[in-house]
This record gives sequence, structure tokens and C-alpha cells, in this order.
Amino acid sequence: MSRCDSHAIVLIDSPARPLPVPPGLGLSSEVVRLPVDDWGDLLTPWGAPPLFEGEPPFDGRAEETLRRVEGAVPTGTRAAVCGYSLGGLFALWALLSSPRLSAAASLSGSLWYPGWVPWLRGHGRDLSGCGAFLSLGSKEARGPRPVMRTVAAATDETVRLLRDLGARTGFKGFPGGHTHAMDERLAWGLTSLDGFLAGRGGDG
Repeated sequence: MSRCDSHAIVLIDSPARPLPVPPGLGLSSEVVRLPVDDWGDLLTPWGAPPLFEGEPPFDGRAEETLRRVEGAVPTGTRAAVCGYSLGGLFALWALLSSPRLSAAASLSGSLWYPGWVPWLRGHGRDLSGCGAFLSLGSKEARGPRPVMRTVAAATDETVRLLRDLGARTGFKGFPGGHTHAMDERLAWGLTSLDGFLAGRGGDG
């Protein structure tokens, strides 16, 4: 990554299915796509059982990806991370785990992930001066597994806990399920992060 701006947003991306970022957002921040090939392992902060029979368990190797995120951000650059689904879980965990990051956007984040809310409740990092922006679809709590149906309650609790830690926190609900209107959700998340990094406050 070449430094062309004092603000950067690292977008956790899929090399097989790149996220549909709308053109023409007019961001002042540089957006750096960071491809992650195995979301179940490389975006989860600790191990967890598989969701479906016959699938491998989650491996909990997010530390490896966090090192890549930090390496993509030049020293002195005000930086944020944006992720969708498990990428959204990672984005919030990364914000809480790295002083190099000033903000995070969790778009339809997998905050149902086992242990997430208890971990956040026990976290003590002061997030004053940081930003967190979360979105969720109206039908996402109708997941195929009971643990996934906790996502709305977990998202609400996450918003509350992040505010308690001092973060400027915004939430936006969108109609539809997990993959509905991804471009609109990405546009909101990136624009909110850009505004926050540039000192315009961001959404919420």
C-alpha cells in the first residue's frame, strides 16, 4: 500500500467473491482491499464448533489477519477496518485489539459468534476517540441455526457495550436478510468510516 492520504480504510475482502463496493462514493480515505481466503479460520478470534454437521470447526486465527491489517497501514496514518459477515466480527475485534486502529464498521457482522458478547463485556480498552458503526438486516435473526438467531440481540448488546467503552457508535438497520443490498450496506459503512476519520463525525 502506498501512502496517498492520511486516512485509510482496510476492507476485509473475499478473493473469490469481491465485495460490491459502489463506485463514486467520493471518499477522502484510501480504501485498501485485504483479501482473506479462509474466513472461517482467519477472521475468527478463537475456536468454535462448526455451524453445520460435516463442516470443519472455526479455527480462531484472527491474530494472523490482524498482523496483515497493521502491516497495510503506514505509520502515522489514521486507519479503520471494515468487514461484512465474519469480516464484521473481525473488524470490531480488531478495533479492540489494536491501538493502530481508530474505527471499525461491522456490516451484518456475525456477532452471534460463540463467546463474542462475554468477551466484549470483559474488555477494558478505553475507546474514547474511536468510532464503531454497525448494521444489520431486518431478517437476519431468522438464521438456520439457533445460535445465528441471537444476532439481533448480540448486535444491540454490542452497540451498548461499545458506547460504554467510549466509542462514538452508530447503528443502521437495513431491510432484508444477510446478503440483501450489500452494496448499500457497504456504501453506508465506508462513508461513515470516512466521515469519522476525516473529523466529520460519521453516521450516528
